[in-house]
Amino acid sequence: MNNVSPQGGAGAVDDPKKLRSGYWVSIAETCKHVRTSIQSEGKRLRTTDYVSIILLPVFALLLAVFAANIMLTTYRPFFAVAFFIALLYFIGARIGVLRALTPRQTHLTFNVIIATFMLGCTFALLVFEVIRLLP
Repeated sequence: MNNVSPQGGAGAVDDPKKLRSGYWVSIAETCKHVRTSIQSEGKRLRTTDYVSIILLPVFALLLAVFAANIMLTTYRPFFAVAFFIALLYFIGARIGVLRALTPRQTHLTFNVIIATFMLGCTFALLVFEVIRLLP
């Protein structure tokens, strides 16, 4: 079997049984793999990564504060645009990694990105509906 892991080390691809395990087992194994990857690779960040890691939650928090306070609604569009720009910067700082993947990995990763976007839109609509129903 071809070793497709970028560092040439052992990964989940080396054991075909891990690729087609059950739904919940697959989720648990994936979470464990992501946690291990974050622990090993999370220490090596570029300057743009630090900037985007700081900007995104700061503008998200400011947007939430300004959206929750009715007295600050005039500033809400500014923070919505600032959050949008911070989000685009966050994605742009990381999208180049797709070039290092195989075409199949790129396709699957793009599908996950699109599904995550749709999940976020659905969650936003749910939150707006709950807020609309509040007295």
